Amino acid sequence: MSSPTARATALATLAPALDEAYDGFNLAHSTRDPIWTVRRFTDPADQEVVAFIAAALAFGRVQSVLQTVDAVLGVMGPSPAAFLRAFTPADAGRFDTLGHRWIRSRDLAALAWQLHQMLRDHGSIEGFFADGGRHAGDETVEAALESFSRRAMALDLSAIYGRARPVPGVGYFFSRPSSGGACKRLNLFLRWVVRRDAVDLGLWSAVTPAQLIVPLDTHIIRVGRCLGLTRRVSPGWKMAVDITATLRRLAPGDPVRYDFAMCHLGMMGACGFGTTHTNAQCPLHLVCRPKARKTMKARTAKAADAPSANPVKNYITPGGFKRLTEELNQLWKVERPALVTTVTWAAANGDRSENGDYLYGKRRLREIDRRVRFLSKRLDIAEVVNSAGRKQDRVFFGATVTYELESGEEREVTIVGVDELDAGSERISWRSPLAMALIKARVGETVVLRTPRGPERLTITDVRYDDLS
Repeated sequence: MSSPTARATALATLAPALDEAYDGFNLAHSTRDPIWTVRRFTDPADQEVVAFIAAALAFGRVQSVLQTVDAVLGVMGPSPAAFLRAFTPADAGRFDTLGHRWIRSRDLAALAWQLHQMLRDHGSIEGFFADGGRHAGDETVEAALESFSRRAMALDLSAIYGRARPVPGVGYFFSRPSSGGACKRLNLFLRWVVRRDAVDLGLWSAVTPAQLIVPLDTHIIRVGRCLGLTRRVSPGWKMAVDITATLRRLAPGDPVRYDFAMCHLGMMGACGFGTTHTNAQCPLHLVCRPKARKTMKARTAKAADAPSANPVKNYITPGGFKRLTEELNQLWKVERPALVTTVTWAAANGDRSENGDYLYGKRRLREIDRRVRFLSKRLDIAEVVNSAGRKQDRVFFGATVTYELESGEEREVTIVGVDELDAGSERISWRSPLAMALIKARVGETVVLRTPRGPERLTITDVRYDDLS
């Protein structure tokens, strides 16, 4: 167990790194996120309503979330707040074609009816949440969240559901700390409407940023454990409180300011916690403490001798691993930050519908993020095999093989990883039919390659192991 002095030193080192990550993501449209849907609206009343709906539906793949939120807003029209104020149970059918994973159209109608009652009786969601300022002086929002969800579920929904409410139904949107769950979506909503920066809206005054709890999801759990923000291993409210308590030591008045950056680092696969690539691709790699996943011994002669024994492995040469790593670093540390700056500038220039810099920049950002996720996953499972200088006449991974066709024509190929192929080159994947036919054969032996034209006999004339770094 680390001493208090060592713990304080670690936190002092962590703060500048997290501040740098925060600055890198605290830009308009820095990455795909439902918050930008909320920011399409300018009226604070509409922003509050859209924020609650977008946060409530923020589970599952980002693209699916954005599509569902857009579909719901399409029903609600240009002013979602006005739609809710005028909403009656007779309008429930307007949601009939909508749903999101296990959330049904009736659940969306029930949510609209709940929000209608909040706006009707308290003027806003904030007014309903504040409950007359009963929890204004609390250290955190825990008691206020508990009260908010209980009172929301006590509202009359019989006009939507009838006598029997489904489980979970609309209750899925109103989780409670006392249940042990992390209340991720409610905490996300609160972050959006309480904090103010280039990402969060800062609409509310009834709650302070110091009272917020981090919205705990799988990405925050991974990054939080990697940074040593918690020693808990079970997700839930206690872990969220624990991570927030550590962050509060770094930023007492705004403990969840790092949430957006930490979450998206995790979403992009940059965090190495529990992976084989550890922290190699993480911007926080100088301060994090990744726990490498236990794997079979890598980079051994046995792995080189029998790559076909474990086809799920991503065998790769040292040069291939280096190229993928350099590409990832170029995209993540050079191209993406520059593009975010351009998109932010373009977004501030007014109408975005015909803004080429904005439209191209957003599309390119999506392409970069997809490529970053792909590269991170491929490097995560990579097994580097260095066969340079090997002295033997048998074919294994990394070998350059010369063979002769039945026609007498001689050809040469090098067996490499599936991520190292170049169009027009003589490199072939170790999982290709030709490589599988050659592997383990010796010089002078003849192997049979099955082709669409029929079996073809190949005679191996030379095997060597060049430096592929």
